[in-house]
Amino acid sequence: MRVISTKLANEIITKLRISKNLQKRLRLSAFGDISETEWKHYEIIGLPTKDGAAGVLFIEIEDDLYAIPYEIGAVGDKLTGRSKPVICDLCKTWQAGGRAGSITFRTERRSLNSISFLCCLDLKCSLHVRDMTTAAKTSRAQLREDITQQYRIERLKDKLSMLVKRLGLEPAIDKDEDIE
Repeated sequence: MRVISTKLANEIITKLRISKNLQKRLRLSAFGDISETEWKHYEIIGLPTKDGAAGVLFIEIEDDLYAIPYEIGAVGDKLTGRSKPVICDLCKTWQAGGRAGSITFRTERRSLNSISFLCCLDLKCSLHVRDMTTAAKTSRAQLREDITQQYRIERLKDKLSMLVKRLGLEPAIDKDEDIE
């Protein structure tokens, strides 16, 4: 993924025409912790709000950068309220209850129509498929998947392509546009 600076994030957020409330709550400093060399490991990254309940998801597919607002929350049992482990629909990583969630995208602005997926609450699917997290190592033990890391990366890219098509997203910026 290309490096997403604060300036680029602001430009994309402005183009998205997301609510002023969400814009104010976004934690723009979240990308500051990622070094320039680490960006190459990402196909998907979330820019969360300060409370972590919403944000903007950035997806890069074949040099096209997409962005969409999301809402995210923990998955709990309806009867007991206890959090449940899930397998992320995007990266297929098994996540224990406290790290498992559901991400929701609105298909149209100000619409009740939405699409939801089970997901990793940290939205670090790109790192999980590369075995760069402890959650990934735990997941490999739980699921006993016998596939290569490259196959997991390709599977994630396929899922992201499907998500972009299903949501009807357009690239947030042109391929050749470089905003510094």
